[in-house]
Amino acid sequence: MSVNATPGPPGTIHRAAKWPAVIAKIALSLTALVLAVQCQSGNCDEGDYCECRDGNQCFLQCAGDGCVQNCHHLDVCGSVCEDDCDLSCHDVQECTASCGDDCIADCHHTNSCSAICGKNCDYTCHDVSRCGVAVGDGSRVDCHDISSCIVECDGDCNVRCVNAGGNNCRITCSDGSDATDCGAGLFACGPC
Repeated sequence: MSVNATPGPPGTIHRAAKWPAVIAKIALSLTALVLAVQCQSGNCDEGDYCECRDGNQCFLQCAGDGCVQNCHHLDVCGSVCEDDCDLSCHDVQECTASCGDDCIADCHHTNSCSAICGKNCDYTCHDVSRCGVAVGDGSRVDCHDISSCIVECDGDCNVRCVNAGGNNCRITCSDGSDATDCGAGLFACGPC
């Protein structure tokens, strides 16, 4: 595609003139995001312990595997990590997390917990209003003392759902089948 740098007929879009405006908007948006987040601890190196607490909102990001991330006593907290991470979020209005494989995550005493986790994830959600989790093959989710728990399993997974506001526990299996009721509040996509 060629860029027309000379004036043309009315209605012609001059792409060369748009790039500075686009770059300026992106830069302004990123600056606003950085100023809005105001983390006490933002980026963690591989294997580090990171913590955010006592504030409005925070975003923790691990540059690698094996981080331990802890958010508490905030309004909003988000955590991102690769594999083998340990994530904790409590006493926050809204917690979000994204983690790769083999992660352990715990979300409790909040209004809302949501997470995307890879294979072999161990996710616990308790004493919250809403919990929504998407997990990979071989994962385990434990929802208890909760108003609603929604789990999407991409492969085999086990979900324990106890004291979930009546029948407010919904499990979706990736193959389209219903989760198997294994008894005692345990459900499974795949074998019990």
